[in-house]
Amino acid sequence: MLASADPVEINNIWYNLNSKTKKAEVTKNPENNLGDYSGKVVIPSSVSYEGTTYSVTAIGDEAFMYSSGMTSITIPNSVKTIGEGAFTTCEGLTSIIIPNSVTSIGKTAFNNCSGLTSVTLYTGLTSIGDMAFYQCSGLTSVTIPASVTSIGYAPFASCMKLASITVKSGNSVYDSRNNCNALIETASNTLISGCMNTEIPTSVTAINSGAFWGNTGISSIIIPNGVTTIGEAAFYYCTGLTSIGIPNSVTSIGPLAFGYCNLSTVSFGSGLTSIGSGAFLHCPGLTEVYCFAENVPETTFDIFSATYIETIATLYVPKGSFDAYNAATPWKSFNKIVEMEDPKVLTGRFSVAANKQVSFS
Repeated sequence: MLASADPVEINNIWYNLNSKTKKAEVTKNPENNLGDYSGKVVIPSSVSYEGTTYSVTAIGDEAFMYSSGMTSITIPNSVKTIGEGAFTTCEGLTSIIIPNSVTSIGKTAFNNCSGLTSVTLYTGLTSIGDMAFYQCSGLTSVTIPASVTSIGYAPFASCMKLASITVKSGNSVYDSRNNCNALIETASNTLISGCMNTEIPTSVTAINSGAFWGNTGISSIIIPNGVTTIGEAAFYYCTGLTSIGIPNSVTSIGPLAFGYCNLSTVSFGSGLTSIGSGAFLHCPGLTEVYCFAENVPETTFDIFSATYIETIATLYVPKGSFDAYNAATPWKSFNKIVEMEDPKVLTGRFSVAANKQVSFS
């Protein structure tokens, strides 16, 4: 909203006022960008200034940013938009109700609201921006209304206690099929966002960038055969993961996909053709990598950076492919490269012959 004058303070809340439209936008204190709201804050549906009444229709970018002492916020049914970073680091908020007048929630709107345990979203909401609830570490469940048609990148990244994701029936763009506890884009069968209790449906063909980013509560997950791509930072900082099996259907793994996971064992299926930069960055406990792809996957040199493959890790490869892997970066850097005898791959899991019997080339 373009203000007709400098921000004004009315009853301890700052606004931009538009004299032409008679609309007001809650804005940040121009004299203090560190957040000076505390206690219970109630936004009115209208304000009066110098004899003119303005309808409060928006909460602007960074309006309440860093107001860690604010314990509750009441948003009136006149507000239509919540701007980028509007409530960033409002750590004292424990619950919030977004009224049905609100149509959009901006990028990082509730970033680092670590005390937030409950969010109520009503029908009327149509879009949720990138990382809108990033680092809401206390949030345990979320329900997406049927009206939502646009959701940005990693909306619930680092919501480490998030255990339930549900999409209301009737949504034309997204679903949570088979009670999977995940947000899925229906037309593309892409998993957009998951949580600690997600069970990836067999109909999913792609795992979106940032889908499980920072979900430290995930201890295991099965990626079904049928998934073809794993996006950038899809499982980044999922520190509870100790092993992962990539099925034969997966052809590409994006950059940083499993960065900062506590993986000890990884299995790559036979269909893998490319792995992005830093895909297994800082997985220092990684000791076993099984790669069933007969053709060496295309990679950058740094997919295993800070993972100590040179000293503690063994790479198992298909029989007859030792020379190819031993000549390729970064595969040749493994402490040992071992050819597998009669490898067998299970859907979403892996096994290596009987009792992991292998032989050196």
